[in-house]
Amino acid sequence: MSKKLFFRQNLTDPLNRLQYWSDNRDCCTWKVVVCRNVSGQVLELHLRSFRPPFRLFSSTYYKQDEAYKKSRLGGDISHSLLDLKHLNHLDLSCNDFGGMPIPSCSKI
Repeated sequence: MSKKLFFRQNLTDPLNRLQYWSDNRDCCTWKVVVCRNVSGQVLELHLRSFRPPFRLFSSTYYKQDEAYKKSRLGGDISHSLLDLKHLNHLDLSCNDFGGMPIPSCSKI
């Protein structure tokens, strides 16, 4: 497995949204990845899950909310994220990582 795929290795992905992340494709062609055009450096990862809009007393909302809860990304966030030296935007909102911290690096 290449370094670029280590990030997803310990993620749970119930809807298989990251299935197109594979070694035989340029990661800059992957959905939710934004790269610098010339160098191909990864600048942004958009891995947000979307909650349904709240509607009070709506049975449809509660069904959609249950489906959303079952579809969120989860698991462990790999330290390989730190290999993305040019990453300046990471959106993991509305997912469920169970309080796991996002790996950080200390800058000297």
